[in-house]
Amino acid sequence: MDNHMPLLKPYGFSDMIEIPAEGQSGSMVILWDHTLVNVHSFVRRSQEISATIDVISTHKSWLFSSIYASTNVNCRNQLWNNLVDMHANYKGPWFVGGDFNDVLTSNEKLGGNRVNRNRAKYLWDCINKCNLIDLGFKGCKFTWSNHRRKNKRLIMEILDKIFANNDWFSYFPNAIVTHLLKTHSDYNPLLLQIIPKTNMPFRNPLDWKRFWCRHSDFSNLVKDSWKGSIYHQASNIFLGNVRTWKNKVFGNIFKKKRRIVSRLKGIQESEHYPNSDFLQNLEQSLQAEYNNYLKIEDDYWKLRARITWIQDGDANTKFCHIMASNRKR
Repeated sequence: MDNHMPLLKPYGFSDMIEIPAEGQSGSMVILWDHTLVNVHSFVRRSQEISATIDVISTHKSWLFSSIYASTNVNCRNQLWNNLVDMHANYKGPWFVGGDFNDVLTSNEKLGGNRVNRNRAKYLWDCINKCNLIDLGFKGCKFTWSNHRRKNKRLIMEILDKIFANNDWFSYFPNAIVTHLLKTHSDYNPLLLQIIPKTNMPFRNPLDWKRFWCRHSDFSNLVKDSWKGSIYHQASNIFLGNVRTWKNKVFGNIFKKKRRIVSRLKGIQESEHYPNSDFLQNLEQSLQAEYNNYLKIEDDYWKLRARITWIQDGDANTKFCHIMASNRKR
């Protein structure tokens, strides 16, 4: 992409700095939102863009070097020398990341020729002289592939890497690098989270259903939850009790209906039914329970269909079911 200006507004950026493509070398760009960071003191070379990043919210600053190494070995060695020189002239937090176009060990490559140890040594020397530490990664192992499938000399490599020095790590000790999935390129995008989101325990808010109030046990549940407790304690107790109760009682309305129908069928077909008070009383109890579930099911489909104008006397479960199914499509 020769001009990155069209990327600014759609992705919420305000400013950018770029290096246009030269020959077979791709272009480079850094984009940022000036309300979040100040980016200044640029150094642009054919294989790198370095700039100072000032984070407005934390008042922290560090040097960022974005890398797009050449496929030419001699050019890459010049880049390694430039990084060593930068280390000698800059003291402070430093972050270095991008496409280094080379691997460090055989573990970073699958398929193709063996790793050239002499080439790898130049990169290793650069990393060690600059006192850089690999941030590691999670996600996909390799970041580049030649996309040759079905045993046609598939090659996969870790060409994209992210490093930082100790000063930068002291700012962001929990930084995480993720190799994302690739969809439109030979390369996997890399995501850096300098302050990762913590997986705090989260409980979904209670999804209140009006038909719960129809149940004969609900009023007692409310009374028991609020009995003898101050507001904050009682509300937490009530929410916990409701969650447990609704899963137990309304876990699967349709399954419970089928179970009642099956029991009623067994009772009414029993040869002992005509002369058994027990079976007759059980039938009456199950019929009441079944009718209650019919009302619950009716309310369920009304909610699904969001048809608020249907009155209890005009209930039409089949109609509501059809409407809800059409909404789902």
